[in-house]
Amino acid sequence: MTKVFKVPFATQGDRVSIPVETQVDGSVSYTQGYGYDYERDQTTDPAAKDIEREKMNDVFHDITEATGEMQVYGAAKWSIEGKPYPLMGLVYHDNKMWQSKIANNNDEPAEGSSWHGLKADISADLASKVDKTQISDSVASSSSVTVASSKAVKTAYDLAASKLSGVPDGTTTQKGLVQLSSSTNFDNETLAATPKAVKAVSDKADAALLAANSKVVSVNGKQGVVTLSASDVDAVSASKGGHYGGAISATYTESNGFGYQYATAAPFYNTVTRAPNSEFWPVVKQQFHIPGHSAYTYTFGVLNGGDGSQDFKLHIINSSGTGTMFSWSTNGDYHAPGSLRCGAHVYAAYHLYAGGGNAYLRNDGMVAGPVWGGTINGWMYANFVSGVRFAGRVNIADTGGRIDLPSGAVYNGMSGANYNPAYWGAYTHLQYLINGQWVNAGTV
Repeated sequence: MTKVFKVPFATQGDRVSIPVETQVDGSVSYTQGYGYDYERDQTTDPAAKDIEREKMNDVFHDITEATGEMQVYGAAKWSIEGKPYPLMGLVYHDNKMWQSKIANNNDEPAEGSSWHGLKADISADLASKVDKTQISDSVASSSSVTVASSKAVKTAYDLAASKLSGVPDGTTTQKGLVQLSSSTNFDNETLAATPKAVKAVSDKADAALLAANSKVVSVNGKQGVVTLSASDVDAVSASKGGHYGGAISATYTESNGFGYQYATAAPFYNTVTRAPNSEFWPVVKQQFHIPGHSAYTYTFGVLNGGDGSQDFKLHIINSSGTGTMFSWSTNGDYHAPGSLRCGAHVYAAYHLYAGGGNAYLRNDGMVAGPVWGGTINGWMYANFVSGVRFAGRVNIADTGGRIDLPSGAVYNGMSGANYNPAYWGAYTHLQYLINGQWVNAGTV
């Protein structure tokens, strides 16, 4: 069973009115509805929006209120917000149905030139019944207080039919009966034109005369009835495009905040919606030709990746088809296919890489690369002396003959005659630390 909405949805509930105009922050409106922000993933996308309960209550309230008016009254109630009403439009007002008699009707319903009240009580036509004594069978009476009976009507019809049966059809050479027609495009000579047909032809003739009188006599050398093109009035075709000989400027009137830029337009603006397809969409393009030297085309645009990603590109290509491309990724990465030359400092919050990522200057100052076999700190540790010391003392026995020290050893003690005659002296090795190992110094 069909629900009759006598009580609109959420009549006593919490409701927040939804604006008609599109909102710059992407929130719901009657013009745009629920935009893309309401489809975003609320767990990962900070721009995602909730579908507000109070606004959804208002949507259902508006729908059921309007539906209820149509169900109960047969038409929507007249309101200021509904103006202007169209020709033949129906509204309910002051306990009565009204029909608009004009287009763009801004008037409140009342009998007159703008509205016509429709009868709501069928029994009103039967309020005054005809008394039987007032019915007459006469076809010759001129009374204004009696009505004709069915018999009188049939008698009059039969009489008229008998009179007409002998009348021939009318032609261009003979008087007679003719059929009426409101058509304005027949060439038939047996039909008679109605006033409606005559008026339609007259209106067309007046319009043609007015148009002919207002035609431009000559434009850019064109004579007679002239059909203007964009070039005739120094314009560019909106459908075919063209060339502007001067500068083009436009004014930006929307929000200047970064947070609003996704949903706002710009002085030069377009929108593109595409499935992942590995294709390039130019935004701005210039072709520059130096005859005898070079010819290049420079294009700014967006690369639609086949995996759903997109990057902003500056693409440069020459007349032979050789090109290069600079890229700005949505994650903040920038790619330049050639050298990056700076006139001042280069600042980086993290590492600076070279050699395809094999070498880098780390953000704490450390240098690394294949030439060092890793970090320069590790190479220096493995190849540079990082410490020097004397090894333990070795006593030399008194043999009474020549005593030679081992290679790299140095004397570090001598024995006197009264100290320990068994020992002639002592020596030690000079050692250096390299790559974590203590090594004895040798003799050259």
